[in-house]
Amino acid sequence: MLLNAGGGGPGGGPEAEPGQCPERLSQHSARKGRGGEAEVNDRRAGEAETINGTLPPDKQSEHAVNSDLAHLVDLQALDTRLAGLEREMEAIPAQIQALHAERDRARQAVEALKAQAETVRKEIRAKEKDVEYSISKRTKGEAKLYEVKTNKEYSAVLLEIEQIKQEKAQLEDQLLGLMESQERLAGEIRTAEAHLTGREEELREKEAVLQSQLREVEVTLGGARSEREALARELPPSLAAQYQRLLARYRGTAVVVPAQGEIEICAGCHLSLTPQCFQEVRQNLQIIPCERCGRILYWVP
Repeated sequence: MLLNAGGGGPGGGPEAEPGQCPERLSQHSARKGRGGEAEVNDRRAGEAETINGTLPPDKQSEHAVNSDLAHLVDLQALDTRLAGLEREMEAIPAQIQALHAERDRARQAVEALKAQAETVRKEIRAKEKDVEYSISKRTKGEAKLYEVKTNKEYSAVLLEIEQIKQEKAQLEDQLLGLMESQERLAGEIRTAEAHLTGREEELREKEAVLQSQLREVEVTLGGARSEREALARELPPSLAAQYQRLLARYRGTAVVVPAQGEIEICAGCHLSLTPQCFQEVRQNLQIIPCERCGRILYWVP
């Protein structure tokens, strides 16, 4: 067939390209025949929709699902952050208690040394009395030497005096050992008290830092909780309730990203996803729960 000079087909119209659908060609010709009015009207209608802030019904539903999914993802991130802050709220007081316990142990160590020193002091006093009594007995024994009448009595008194001397020597050795212990304990007490003073200062500084961190976490936690309440109100009640159930069931993880490898799986329960399901998740256009665990799946581009 010969082409006309305008390059069109029979009747002056455009010629169909190889593989082009005839129906689409006739529609194009019709639009051209109307002078492009339909195309202009369609464009103007689209511009009006954009200016008025509205979308066609099919686009509106798609946009709503996207918004809910985005809110769920944000809510999961916020709940994860809240869980971390709450763990800090529990951990910091425990750390402060540990500091108090360390301080108490250091104090108890000093008090234990002082108690030992007091025991030794009492033992020294008792030994000193024993030595004094031994000296008194010796003095009395030596006085007897001038009162005895016979050699036998004299020898007996001498033996008694010798035993008193040995007893006194033993008491003096024990007393010397106690005094050495007393001196050693006094040095240990001074060292322990100096260590306690320095350690208490360090612990006070650490506690002040922890108390400051605790106040910061409390403020941050309060703000995050308010933010969460506001974000949760953006969700439809039924979806918010579903999310809460999943959050409670799976200890804080209700929304997960599929893991990729040789096969795509739910990051929560490791169920293999079908290719179709995975492609739908990748689009992030609808709420897609895992078929096994029910966690909500979404995709991070």
